[in-house]
This record gives sequence, structure tokens and C-alpha cells, in this order.
Amino acid sequence: MAEQSLYALATPTALGSRGFFTTMLTWDGEGDVDLHTFEPGGAHVYYSNMRGQVGMLDVDNVVANGPEHYYASCDPAVLQEGTYRIGINNYARATGRTATVQVTFAQGGQPVTRVLGVGAERGNGGNSTPIPVLTVNVAKDANGKLVATAQ
Repeated sequence: MAEQSLYALATPTALGSRGFFTTMLTWDGEGDVDLHTFEPGGAHVYYSNMRGQVGMLDVDNVVANGPEHYYASCDPAVLQEGTYRIGINNYARATGRTATVQVTFAQGGQPVTRVLGVGAERGNGGNSTPIPVLTVNVAKDANGKLVATAQ
């Protein structure tokens, strides 16, 4: 019986695309917490503007737990050097929740993870000033290769 149940399991459909760097937001329960990315060229990527100059928010969860997912283009002609500011906004119904934001990198290395409270419900008022979580810096190394680091 248990073996039949195991064979009946299906692999879930993957959500989100991989990028030069990828940011994923999850939280521990119901509510709508939004991921915000401010790109170096000035684009503000979030649920109301899902495509930036460099990347896009390709997963937006408005019910519970996440994920929300942003990825930056791997195309060197599109990728911008500079600082990407990552933030979150408790849009609705998530007061008291804890968020986890993780950044991973196409070039490898340790993912960077931050865990923080989502704060008070802010609705649209929090879109222009989300809670700062971390920054991702994209720059050329000594060999002229683009690399991303987070802090």
C-alpha cells in the first residue's frame, strides 16, 4: 500500500526561472508579502511592475507561504553592474509572520539567507518604502568577469 502511494507521487512543477542571481521570498503562513527589487538603472520590480530593465518577478503569491521569485538576466548585454536593493512589504494579512529571503548565484557559492519579521500591514503604502532586506552587488572581477555578491 505504501509503495503504491510512493509511485503515485508526481514531481511538482518547478516555479521560477534561474538567473545570474535569483531571489526567493517565503513566509510562514497566510497573508500577502511582496518581494521588491530596485535595479541599478532605477527600475522597481514588484507585483505591479513585474518586468524590470534587467530581470523580472516571475512568481507572485498573494495567498500564503510564498514563494515570490525575482531573477536577473544572465545576458551580459542586459545585466547591469551596480547595487540591487532587495526589500519586502507586508501587503495584507501577514502581521506576525516571519519571512525568509534567499539569494542564489549562477556562478555558484553559498546562498545568502535572511530571516526577518514582515512588520505591520502596509498595503500600497509600503510599495515605495519596503523593509530593506539585503543588497546584491554586480561588478566585474580582476579578469573582467561579472560576479554577484550579497550582503
